[in-house]
Amino acid sequence: DLNDVTPIQDAINKLLADMMVASEYGAFPQRYIISSVGVKGKVKNAPNEIMDLPAAEAGDQPTTVGQFPTADLKQYFDAINNLVGAISAITRTPHHYFFNSGGVPSGEALIVMESGLTKKAQDRINRFIPTWQRVASFMLRLAGTTVSPFDIVPEFEEVATVQPRTDVEIRQIERNVALLDQQLGVSQQTLLTNLGYDAEAERQQRETEGADMAETMLTAFDRDGNA
Repeated sequence: DLNDVTPIQDAINKLLADMMVASEYGAFPQRYIISSVGVKGKVKNAPNEIMDLPAAEAGDQPTTVGQFPTADLKQYFDAINNLVGAISAITRTPHHYFFNSGGVPSGEALIVMESGLTKKAQDRINRFIPTWQRVASFMLRLAGTTVSPFDIVPEFEEVATVQPRTDVEIRQIERNVALLDQQLGVSQQTLLTNLGYDAEAERQQRETEGADMAETMLTAFDRDGNA
């Protein structure tokens, strides 16, 4: 991941250093005096300072003063922004992670903008799972317990950008689809599979939630009864 963008990052660092030098030069621009009459030493430059320069002799170049133009810093910003955009595309990092666009995107827009990053994260998880399975199996073996790596399930946080309102809308849509599929005679396991859920894990979670709710109600009943 880093090898693909390290040269681009080096170019950004070089442009930033050049921009800092150019900005320093803009704060203290270089000035010049052209005169056929010798001007001894450096001409003092300070607020309210008046320079008395002798005029040129007849037939000589007129005495001229001026300063060299400074570089336009916008060209550095444009170049840096283009390279940052390349890093964003190569690494699948959403553009708003690098720049403040000035507006707050909606929840749906965030999900679309971060879809590439979530897919990349899920791909990395899929690659890491076998390694973590072997690591956990090895650690258990050191502890005196033999467990096959295939019996170990590494758990990761859900790779998704979900907003509260969007999550509620998704649940509502799933419920409507569930009612429709039940009317059509489709099993609950098939429904969960079609929605992209692990049917067995979802069933166990619902059983756990039901058991917890029953335990809570029983505890409340015992408390009221004792009172």
